[in-house]
Amino acid sequence: GKAFSLVFDRLHLTLYERRSHERVLADTPFALGPYQDTNPSHHTPSKEELKKVDAIFEETQSEEDYWYFASKDGHGETHYRGPCLGSSLIVWLGEGRDHAHAHRGGEADCLQMTTRQIQDFEAAVERELPGLYSFFDQGSLHVTLRGIT
Repeated sequence: GKAFSLVFDRLHLTLYERRSHERVLADTPFALGPYQDTNPSHHTPSKEELKKVDAIFEETQSEEDYWYFASKDGHGETHYRGPCLGSSLIVWLGEGRDHAHAHRGGEADCLQMTTRQIQDFEAAVERELPGLYSFFDQGSLHVTLRGIT
């Protein structure tokens, strides 16, 4: 498949009161300098890492297999919304934040991950699987790069 990447210009060190980041006590941004290296071989994931990503992606391609993996027990809503003091290194998503961009390798156009796209996805899930999932507040949407605590 095509490579997928997330492009951003800053990271945030957060101190949160909920794992979902719906309650954040402190948010310290760290601007990243301009990326100077134009040699793709210097920032291309290893073949081993690409195989891991491909394996995860492939799980979603077969409806039967996907439901097996998707229906496994995991953390429930209280795990993410319950009180829990912690710290993470994250990238905020959606409008009003740092506007992380997602794009697939080889395509010229970048798709900005907007609140609207996320809301459309949530609405589609709710139509197909009513009441089965809970969604985080739009302002809390993020990608965790590293849990600190």
